[in-house]
Amino acid sequence: MDLSVTPRANRDPETVKTKLAHLHEPHIAPITDLVEEIRRERGHRGVPYVDPTLGGVHAEVLFLLETPARAAALGSAMLSPDNDDWTAAHVWEFYRESGLRRERCVHWNAVPWFMGDERKNKNAMRSDIEPGLPWLARFIDLLPDLRLVVTMGAIARQALALYLLREDAHLVPWLAVAHPSPRVRNTNPLLWQDIPRAFSVAARLTA
Repeated sequence: MDLSVTPRANRDPETVKTKLAHLHEPHIAPITDLVEEIRRERGHRGVPYVDPTLGGVHAEVLFLLETPARAAALGSAMLSPDNDDWTAAHVWEFYRESGLRRERCVHWNAVPWFMGDERKNKNAMRSDIEPGLPWLARFIDLLPDLRLVVTMGAIARQALALYLLREDAHLVPWLAVAHPSPRVRNTNPLLWQDIPRAFSVAARLTA
């Protein structure tokens, strides 16, 4: 599916509808099943699916963020670099600039459920990491070809560090960068520069 030729493509309801219709294709179905299991256990639908234009279980690179944004949880219902928000638009641009192919990658969150409301996002805290760890472990178990994890933000970094202490952890190389939010871009250009570098590393690794 080539539905991602411009940023914020998920603002188009037909694009979202087409993507959602592919959530049970073989490469993404196990992740879709995991999301639905989390939804059942949590008792709400604020757990986005993963965009099927990404690599799904064949991914070699995992981009781990903190918690779903409104555009994912209340908009497209997907974790996607095509979502209609600035963070997703930045990630879309990093893919384009680095040449990293999205079918080699997958996205997930340390806290896989939405914590905000219709008016604003809510940032995760250290105490929110622990409930998400078993799901992170289950998610990584679905990725037999995983070669690199890129944590984006402090919560994602802490979550992966705790995951790697588990007896069932898969030891995998990882890079830690800042969250690709407008706030980081506007206030800390040095941290911001590390993000496209991580995408370039991932592109070389998967070339």
